[in-house]
Amino acid sequence: ILKEIIQNAIKLYTIFFSLPNAKQLGVVQDINLYSGIRSYKMIIKYNLDILSLNDKWNLPTFISTSLSRDTALRFQNAADRAIIHFIVPESKLDKFKYAALFKKDIQYPQNLEDSIRENEVLLPPYSEFIFRGSKEETLPFYTWTYNPQGALEAAAQDPVQTKIYYLEFVSFGKKMPDELEKECGKNLNIKFKQAKGKTKRRKKKKKKKRTKKKKLNFKKLKKQIT
Repeated sequence: ILKEIIQNAIKLYTIFFSLPNAKQLGVVQDINLYSGIRSYKMIIKYNLDILSLNDKWNLPTFISTSLSRDTALRFQNAADRAIIHFIVPESKLDKFKYAALFKKDIQYPQNLEDSIRENEVLLPPYSEFIFRGSKEETLPFYTWTYNPQGALEAAAQDPVQTKIYYLEFVSFGKKMPDELEKECGKNLNIKFKQAKGKTKRRKKKKKKKRTKKKKLNFKKLKKQIT
């Protein structure tokens, strides 16, 4: 399973190198992306907390973001509310590989209907950013719900105090897919050897038990015959 996950990650990372950039897709202004921090992203929060202003930082994994801040506010850890605001400046649009995971055209400013949709944009590992600081804000937001007729509609939520981390896009990482594959393969081989050894030991124990059972069954059968 681990091998398949890593192979899929390498394939996905490779695809990024063939994607068009935002400028080629007709984007002409800064892109603002948001990501709520929870579960596996908590390690990212710990990394950001120790950065100094204008430090460079590389994304350690794939991360889902949204064009909607409301979406990020919905996907937070309720016990430790925080979101990341990724900024892609107009001057970097020709460097930014735009991996939008939706088909609908989004207009700015966003209407209420668009603000409650995920409108997901994927960022790859090794993307380089500059840390532009953080601040606490109390933010209102909308979530989606179904009305009695079964139609999707927006529902206002109480404002929540949230820490916002600001990261400005610089470039995609310089690590090429073949380098990532070699690095993962090296680590993967070590893990597989350990797992293989454990499997062998377990198999030997099972064989001993089966052999013992056969001998006992044979003795019982011999007594019945005599």
